[in-house]
Amino acid sequence: MASTVKSILMIISLVLAIVFAASPVSEARLTFPSILMTSFGTDTTEIDCDGIACCDTTICLESCPPKCSCKDIREKCHAACKNCSCTKSIPPQCQCMDVTNYRYARCPIPK
Repeated sequence: MASTVKSILMIISLVLAIVFAASPVSEARLTFPSILMTSFGTDTTEIDCDGIACCDTTICLESCPPKCSCKDIREKCHAACKNCSCTKSIPPQCQCMDVTNYRYARCPIPK
């Protein structure tokens, strides 16, 4: 009886270990092209939008309301960004991590 309980606990712990170890990889590989809308613009890493919230590469999940995030990487985040993530490199590479229920306007083309 004790060996049966040990073997059952061993199997359960092995299954849980496999599930938790595989989670990040499986989440990273799950793509649902039918529910994602992507818009790609030109590389505008050097544009300073003067605080205007703008984005050239927006990905939105078609939900109600939609969940959109900007994938642009620039030297600084726009002024409306509440959650800016930057590398410590020189120059820094920053991305706004906000999730909004709308798509940002495209950034103006530099003159």
